[in-house]
Amino acid sequence: MTANMPVILSLFSGTDIENHLDGLSKLLHDCVHAGASIGFILPHSRKESEAFWLRKVLPAVNDDSRLLLVAKRGKAITGSVQLDYDTPATSRIAPRSANCWCIPIAAARALPAG
Repeated sequence: MTANMPVILSLFSGTDIENHLDGLSKLLHDCVHAGASIGFILPHSRKESEAFWLRKVLPAVNDDSRLLLVAKRGKAITGSVQLDYDTPATSRIAPRSANCWCIPIAAARALPAG
């Protein structure tokens, strides 16, 4: 059962983003459609979600100005956190959280195992 599976956090590289684009796009799309106030408005398509990951996150991860941590339960992506290092000199002590998303709770309970 999915609810009993551990959540595994992984640091994603640019290659990981490309390899998991469908799951990352689904995460963003589901959050927006569940009403999350995360800077996107309806209507919001999966293509827009894909574009966000490829145009905004991927380049920043590849140039080491952002870290992407992804939570997975089995093979399903259940959340992500982005830590942005591209900050003003006055705030270089610690990265800031750029985005933190989790799938809506009803969807999390319905995730298939594995």
